Amino acid sequence: MCVWAGSQWERADKLLRHMRTAGVKADRVTYNTRIALCGGVGQWEQALELLGEMKAAGIKPNLVTYNTLIFACGKGEQWEKVRVAQRARA
Repeated sequence: MCVWAGSQWERADKLLRHMRTAGVKADRVTYNTRIALCGGVGQWEQALELLGEMKAAGIKPNLVTYNTLIFACGKGEQWEKVRVAQRARA
């Protein structure tokens, strides 16, 4: 069983969303954490959405971001998305 599975993932995601509504600005670590949470429970689509949200917020993805995204897409067996993320990382 994945560490981030089930209710722990939901609680962590809820906390991160609450930070946003409280006016706490997300940074690269916040986005990387959320992408990792998505990957841990197979939510690769949400992980990709977060990457877009991150870029729209003006936060530049780094190697950790792309590696975490590759993990999320790989866990969801989205191999074409993995290739796209690998090319973006280069």
